[in-house]
Amino acid sequence: FELWGIKKAPALAIAASAVLGFSLNALCSWVIALLPSELTASYASDSAPLAALTLVTVVDTVVLAPLFEELIFRHAVLGRLRTLVPCAAALIASALLFGSFHGGVIWIIYATVCGLALGAVYLKYDSLLPPLAMHATFNGANYLFLLMPPEASPYVLACSAVLASLSAVYMIRNKK
Repeated sequence: FELWGIKKAPALAIAASAVLGFSLNALCSWVIALLPSELTASYASDSAPLAALTLVTVVDTVVLAPLFEELIFRHAVLGRLRTLVPCAAALIASALLFGSFHGGVIWIIYATVCGLALGAVYLKYDSLLPPLAMHATFNGANYLFLLMPPEASPYVLACSAVLASLSAVYMIRNKK
């Protein structure tokens, strides 16, 4: 597994990354909900097939997509770029590539932001396990949000902000 960048990482780092993935999704969903419907109409229609709660879509979205995308964009692209250019440039370039891979304008914007976060976590722990956990929970949060009543949204956002803050403090204070 080490050949593929899947190395040991602290369990708390993996858990903190998962919390950050969920929280980042909650924040992105909240921001998108604030946008005018003229901007989000194509995003909503393009996202509709992903909202199907079937075993195939959930496995594809929560397991397969994060695995392949992390192998490509974090391990292969970011891993190689950081040997060729300064780390910050490698991180930004890999995030932009990751974002552009996701299609529509809204997806490109939030996937680029996510790519920066996923790349930073990958660089910090030098393992794909934390960004995999983060990516999987980011994608999986969509299914949880589908099952929640809309009035729960402010509470989910508030809890996510607190948990994300605690996770970020853990990551900043602790080394690999």
